[in-house]
Amino acid sequence: MAAERGGGVRLLRYRASVLWLALLLLAFSAQALGVDEGNLQVEVQRVADGFAVYAVFPVAVTPARAFAVMTDYGHMAQFIPQMHKSQVLWRDGAHESVLQEGSIKLLWLRIPTFVVMSVHRLSDRAVRFHSTGGSMAIRGQAEVRASADGSVVEYRATLEPQTLVPMGLAQNLVARYIRRQMEALRAEMLRFG
Repeated sequence: MAAERGGGVRLLRYRASVLWLALLLLAFSAQALGVDEGNLQVEVQRVADGFAVYAVFPVAVTPARAFAVMTDYGHMAQFIPQMHKSQVLWRDGAHESVLQEGSIKLLWLRIPTFVVMSVHRLSDRAVRFHSTGGSMAIRGQAEVRASADGSVVEYRATLEPQTLVPMGLAQNLVARYIRRQMEALRAEMLRFG
């Protein structure tokens, strides 16, 4: 009987610790998240049922190089962290359908993600995209502008998770995930610069 009570107390302490950690994460991510690391700016704000994401960074490569990497959907899984698969399903002129699969780590859990996106090339420096299926509704635009030092990459999107993750936790996860993606994208652009 005493052993059962001891086990019950440990379980209650464990649950209280997990709840406390979750509350700390919620408090940390309750406001709009903005990160500026090495001229890589990422902002994530809550909107309606999801998030507005804005990311911008300079990169010392030509706009053509930056755009080529930004739209290299067939190879993105090789250089974007937590992306396990990125595949062009079909291409017709300026339109593509792209499947991307990955995962987002939440504490000790890995939340699988997948999205099918319709991508429309607006020019040789800009794309507009929206999801047509998957675990996240996405709509946005990405573009490359010439700068004195090379290029500036700008990404704007709205994301609506279709999974059961608390929005406060999801905001923090989205900010970290986008930041890692942009860091990897810039590193790949510079790799052959």
